[in-house]
Amino acid sequence: MKESNVIKKLKESFPEARIGDDAAVIAPGEGEILLAADAVVEGVHYDLSFSTLSQVMQKVITSNVSDIFAMGGKACAILVTAGMTRQYQQNQLEEIINGIKLGCSFYGLKLAGGDTVFSPGAGFFNIAIMGEVPEGEAVKREGAHPGDLIVLTGECGGSMAGMELVKNLFGISNADEYADAILPKEKEKRSLLVDFVSEMNLFTRDENIDKFCADNDISSVVSEGLRLIRRHIVPGTRPLDRSVFEDNGIEITSMIDVSDGLGKDLAALCAESGVGAIIDEKSLPVPRVLENSGKISRELIAGLALQSGEEYCQIVTLGGVRDDWSGEEIIPVGQITADRGKVLLRDREGRQRDISKDGYEHIF
Repeated sequence: MKESNVIKKLKESFPEARIGDDAAVIAPGEGEILLAADAVVEGVHYDLSFSTLSQVMQKVITSNVSDIFAMGGKACAILVTAGMTRQYQQNQLEEIINGIKLGCSFYGLKLAGGDTVFSPGAGFFNIAIMGEVPEGEAVKREGAHPGDLIVLTGECGGSMAGMELVKNLFGISNADEYADAILPKEKEKRSLLVDFVSEMNLFTRDENIDKFCADNDISSVVSEGLRLIRRHIVPGTRPLDRSVFEDNGIEITSMIDVSDGLGKDLAALCAESGVGAIIDEKSLPVPRVLENSGKISRELIAGLALQSGEEYCQIVTLGGVRDDWSGEEIIPVGQITADRGKVLLRDREGRQRDISKDGYEHIF
């Protein structure tokens, strides 16, 4: 495909973006502008043997939106750079466009433009995102204080578990400890699951998964497993409702999203704030199918919760929390300490260990 043909197709698919100038013109609202960027590379961040290009685009859009939400902002517009190999044909371009459309629709974003380039090696995609936040209300990583409560806005561990499940389902790996506990063994049912997973997108709801399983006589355990696969293939993210805290006199002191792993991301927050942290293993929110299976070890479950990246929930530190206060849709997991640089897990026996490196790190 020629670049001019790709650009022509993009202009036809996104007429409202007015693609064609050297730069996009965005009219920000009142307040401060947030800018972020994130890239994914084939073979590092995504695998086309079990993900479609549409799903890849939806996922990288979520990754960028999550960065804006982690600052307390609203996501507005994106720029997309696509690095495509000569193996990409018209149907792959259609998948890319479909993924951008679904991602923009789901989060209420505008496509403002971008770039297309030839990649002689692996394909890649980069997204730059613009958001906005009221003046002075951006939440940074540097505001945590000793004594602050640490809370999560969602479960952790599901994305990594979902990755192992989908690899097993597509015959790429043998994650027996997961598969034996969750996935069916019958070839016919596994084939149905493969087709269903390939069609998953950001709008795939729990009720869609449950209906598919009920219609095909597939157990509720498998239904929970499909939720984990969705968490890896097309994860979603949601903003923190700040009014819940502000109405109760609670201060949001810092925030970071879980993109590389709970342990590593919490350590990054603590480094910026010059503090330490301790979290309790028994408080870690993990997917119930892992805990209820009876076949997955407690140590493995804790490892998933601490190391799983691409969760796109937020770690939030709160100041001024009353002992009798409890908020909806957040999970208290620990406390900020004055021990700078010490990010610890307290296990169920009371033992402590360092978790600051529990997560994903690129090695160059």
